[in-house]
Amino acid sequence: MANMLDYIDWRGDITLDQSPFNDIDNLIFTQLSFINFDGIVPGFHESGSVTLAEAAEIFFSENDPDSVEMGVLVPNDIVTLFKKMASAPRYMNLRLTKFINKIDYDNPQQFAALTILLPDDSFYAAFRGTDDTIVGWKEDFNMGFMTAVPSQLDAVRYINGIAAELHGGIRIGGHSKGGNLSVYSAIYCDDDVKKRIIKVYNNDGPGFSRKLIDTDEYAEVAERIKTIIPESSIVGIMLEHEEKFTIVKSTQTGIMQHDSFSWEVLGPNFIVTDERSQYSEISDAAMKEWVGEMDTEERILFVDTLFDILQSTDAKTLQDLNTNKLETARALIKTIKNLDDDKKAGMNKIIGALFRDNVKAVVNTVFKDTENAVEQGVRKRKVNRKRKKERHFFVKQKR
Repeated sequence: MANMLDYIDWRGDITLDQSPFNDIDNLIFTQLSFINFDGIVPGFHESGSVTLAEAAEIFFSENDPDSVEMGVLVPNDIVTLFKKMASAPRYMNLRLTKFINKIDYDNPQQFAALTILLPDDSFYAAFRGTDDTIVGWKEDFNMGFMTAVPSQLDAVRYINGIAAELHGGIRIGGHSKGGNLSVYSAIYCDDDVKKRIIKVYNNDGPGFSRKLIDTDEYAEVAERIKTIIPESSIVGIMLEHEEKFTIVKSTQTGIMQHDSFSWEVLGPNFIVTDERSQYSEISDAAMKEWVGEMDTEERILFVDTLFDILQSTDAKTLQDLNTNKLETARALIKTIKNLDDDKKAGMNKIIGALFRDNVKAVVNTVFKDTENAVEQGVRKRKVNRKRKKERHFFVKQKR
């Protein structure tokens, strides 16, 4: 089935003036934010802009498209997408500005954003999702117990900052963690900025605590939030969501559906379905039960210990961990052996609960499905017996 790369082949010759901005354009822009535009697109504190085609010319003059590695979990298809956009009339003349790329190892944070100026005098602020950095993944885990992680606060500052310099309507979007940042920035941006927001796109990004969703600030933008998830979403259904999901078909299975290049499109629309898959429902139930059993101290222990173990290898990215598997394994084993007894006991308890709850959720679902199948079988046999008796009766009457 077709994906957003095919969409550019189909629709790339039709400008945004001719065919208005749509949900697939939104997803494409979120992926564009993963490109490293340092030194190419003017930064957050700089003025000016460059066209997408100009940015591509500079980027590909310095990078061979066949050798750019986006990371272990970030698809290299993003490079192909960028190249296609640069030659497509729909995107090539759009102007890019206010790029920011920030990594902080001491105060765990991975934050990046890009602004695309649109021909209808609006602009799209794209927040990058979790990239290949280990510190970025730690910040994601911190979302489970912190009131606000550093990237959420920077997302608010980013939206307020660009809105002060740029006029017109505002669209905000991101994929994965970027989707969460998009919604958070819309909730807590300045009131005059909030009034200018046209739409907020959360593309398979985590939700928030119930406490945040129940705030007046959330209510003010709730109707402008569009959350798009694949059938077997795991990331996008984490934490709490108040808004209705748009559920799209995917060519992948399970957790791999998080890859937005697997989302199916037809013409200018996603191919949608009405229900999430059983896999998504099971995983959601298991994760909520597991997290619900941990208090705040246990969550902090789990996250800090897990990432202390990973960072003991001196790796900065998942690619680093993957490069020298033997040395990585030795460093991990050594660190785990040296954990104090309290940390070992805490991690064993938490990880044990994760496996137990997942297994229990699967068993319960299988049992329920089996029970339903048995009931349907019993009903079917009863109906068949009744029909058989009726046929026998009519045959006897005829005789």
